Amino acid sequence: MSGVWQTNITYIQLTNHRWVYLATVLDPEKRKVLGYKIGDTMTAELATSA
Repeated sequence: MSGVWQTNITYIQLTNHRWVYLATVLDPEKRKVLGYKIGDTMTAELATSA
């Protein structure tokens, strides 16, 4: 079982010049994405719900 997970939020600009945010949860030991969520606003809730 892994001891540490990491989160990251990345800005993505769409072709219509809008921005969305991609929050990911990563297991660095296994080098795998455990979950993700895309949202219109960058909030702590976006990261924790991923």
